[in-house]
Amino acid sequence: MTAPKPSNSKATRLAIFFVIYGLHVAVVFHAIRPSVIESPLNYEGVDYQTHLEQTKTIAYLLERYGHLWGYDPNLLAGQPAGLIFDVDNKLHFLFSYGIHRLTGARLIVAFKLFPLISSLLAPLILLLAARMLRLDWRQSLCAFGLCVFIWLSDHATRFMWGVGMISFATASYLSVLAAALFFRYLTEPSIRRLAATALTLAIALNAHVWAFAILVVPLIGTYVWHWRKCEDKTPHIGVWAIALVALGANLYWLAPALRFFKLVAPSGIVGQTGPWYLLTDYLEVLINAFNTFFSSPHTLGRFGALFAAFLTLRSMRREDDPRWRLGALAIGWSLFLAFFIALIPGLREMEPYRFVVPATLFAAVLAAPWLCSVATRELYAGLSPAVRALLIFLLLLVVPRVAGHIFYAVPELIPYPSSTATLHALPRVPGLQSPQQVMATDLSQTTHSLRPVPEIAMKLARYIDRLPEEGRIVVQHWALGELLRHTTNKSILGGFPDRRLKHEAAHLFRRPQDPRLNSATELAHYLVRYNARYLVMTDFHAVIEFQRRLFEFKHKIGPHRIYRVRHRGNYFMRGNGNVRALINRIEVRDAVAHKDTQQLVLRFHYLRTMRCRPRCRIFRVGIPFDDVGFIGVEGTPTLPRTFILENGY
Repeated sequence: MTAPKPSNSKATRLAIFFVIYGLHVAVVFHAIRPSVIESPLNYEGVDYQTHLEQTKTIAYLLERYGHLWGYDPNLLAGQPAGLIFDVDNKLHFLFSYGIHRLTGARLIVAFKLFPLISSLLAPLILLLAARMLRLDWRQSLCAFGLCVFIWLSDHATRFMWGVGMISFATASYLSVLAAALFFRYLTEPSIRRLAATALTLAIALNAHVWAFAILVVPLIGTYVWHWRKCEDKTPHIGVWAIALVALGANLYWLAPALRFFKLVAPSGIVGQTGPWYLLTDYLEVLINAFNTFFSSPHTLGRFGALFAAFLTLRSMRREDDPRWRLGALAIGWSLFLAFFIALIPGLREMEPYRFVVPATLFAAVLAAPWLCSVATRELYAGLSPAVRALLIFLLLLVVPRVAGHIFYAVPELIPYPSSTATLHALPRVPGLQSPQQVMATDLSQTTHSLRPVPEIAMKLARYIDRLPEEGRIVVQHWALGELLRHTTNKSILGGFPDRRLKHEAAHLFRRPQDPRLNSATELAHYLVRYNARYLVMTDFHAVIEFQRRLFEFKHKIGPHRIYRVRHRGNYFMRGNGNVRALINRIEVRDAVAHKDTQQLVLRFHYLRTMRCRPRCRIFRVGIPFDDVGFIGVEGTPTLPRTFILENGY
C-alpha cells in the first residue's frame, strides 16, 4: 500500500510559512525591542559604538560639505572619516540618514532601526534565494526554517547582529541571493533577472565591502563554466552589465577610498582562525574568544547544514545538476576564507572567521533538498523496528544541543531555580569579560537582547564632557573610546584598535607590545606629543598606573579610573596659539611662529587634501612611531595671526 503524499496545498504552505516566520519575528522583537529603539541611547554592542560615531560624522559632512568623507581632527589626533575604515557602514548609513531625512526621525533611532529591519528580512531573502535556485516549495520552506534557526542561534551569526557587525551579516544573506539570481540569470536569461541580479549585488557591496570576497570565486567560477557551455552571447553581455552596474553603484565610496589607499596599514588582530578551529567549532569548544568572537560556540545548525548541503551537492553532481558547482564553490570558498586565509600573509586583515556566516547561510539553503528527501513518511515507514529505535535514541541525544541553541537565543527560557541567591554568591573570575561587557558594572546581567548603553558609561561620558582643560582624552577600552567620541565634544585618543589606517598609531592601547606602553620614558613622550590631558583606564596596567610623576588620580566611575596628565603641553609642537578643531576644519587664532621662522607645527595628523588660508601653506612633519606625521604651517611670506586649515577635497 502506497503511503499518502504530504499535502502541498497553498493553504498548508502559507500556514507553515507564517508559523516559522511568526516565531522568527517574536524572537527578533524579543532581542530588539521597540522601547530600546526609541531610547536616545545607542545599543551597548561594541561595534554599534563605532558605526554610530561614523554615521554621525558622515551625516555632518554630508549636510555641511556635501561629501561622504572628510577629516575628523578630534579622533586619533586627526583621521580621515568615511574613506577606508567605514567601508562596512555604507548601507547602514544610507538607510539611517534616509529615514532621518524622509520621516524626521532622530538619526540615532533610524540607526537602531536598521538591525531590526535586517533581521526581519534575513529569512525572507534566503527563502527567495531558495526559490531562485529552483527548490520546490517544500524544500524552500525547509530552508526557510533552517535559516531562521541559524540566524537566531548560530553563535557567529547571532554575535554579528548582536554586537554591531550587522552590515556583514546583511551582506552575507544578500550574497546568497545575489549568487542565486546570477545562476538563474545565466540559465534563464531575461532583462528582469539581469536587473534583479545587478541591484542585489550593488546593495550587497554597499552593505559591506567583503561581499566581493564572498562572491568573487563562486560567480567567476560559475560564469567561466557557463561560458564554455553556452553559445548564446547575450548572457555574457548581461554579465558585464551586472558587473558595471554593481561597480558604478559603489563608486561614490570606492573612488575616494582608492585615492587614499596609501593610508592603509596592516592591523588585523581578531578572527585569526586556522584549520584546527573547524574541529573546535564542531566540538563547541571556545579556545580563543578574540578569534571566534566573545560567545560560547553554538554550531549544531551550522554543521548540520554543512553536512546536509554536502549530501545535496553530491546528489546533484551525480545527476549532472549545474547547481552543484555554484553550491560547492560558494560553500567551499567561504570555508576556505574562514579557516585558511589567515595562514596567507597580508590577508589576515579580512578578519577571516567572519566568513563562517555566509558559508553557513549558503549551506542552510542547499541543505533543504537532502533534508526533505529523508524526512518522509515513506522512508520512516520502511525502517525496521531496530533502526527506528536507534534513530529515536540518536534524536534524544541531539535534543540537549537543540535546547542549548534555543536557550542561547532566548536565555530567559532557561529553567532557573526559584532562588538564585547562590548563583550571585559565586566569586567572579577576573579577566574573562568581553569588550562589550566593560561598559557595564554587573557583568552577570549580559543577555542576548540588544540593550541601551549602561548608565555607568553615560555617567562617565557626562563627567568627561565637563572636564575644563584643553587636550585629548586617552581611552584604554576601544568601545568606550568610540562611545566618548560620539557622546562628548572631547578629542579622543582611542577607539577601534585595528582601523586598517596608519592613523591608529596614535592609539596607545592598540597593541600590548607597543614600546610606549612598556617604557616610562616613551610613555611620557607620547603624552606630550599628542597633547594628552586625561587618561581613562578600565583594566589595571602597572606600567601606567604606577607612574605618579606622569599622572594624578582624579575620579572613579564604576570600573573606570580617570587620571589627569601632569605635563603642561598644548596643541603646538612648534610655535603657539589657540586652536579650535571641528570636523573638516581647524581654526588657529593668536598664532605665534616658531623662533626665527614663519612656521609652526600643530599636533594634528597630516592629510594631503588639507588647505590653509589666508597666505599660508601646509607641509608634513615626521614624528616617532607614527608614519602619518603632523601638520606644519608656513606663512607666505609671513605667518598670519589667524588662519584656517580646511579639507579641500
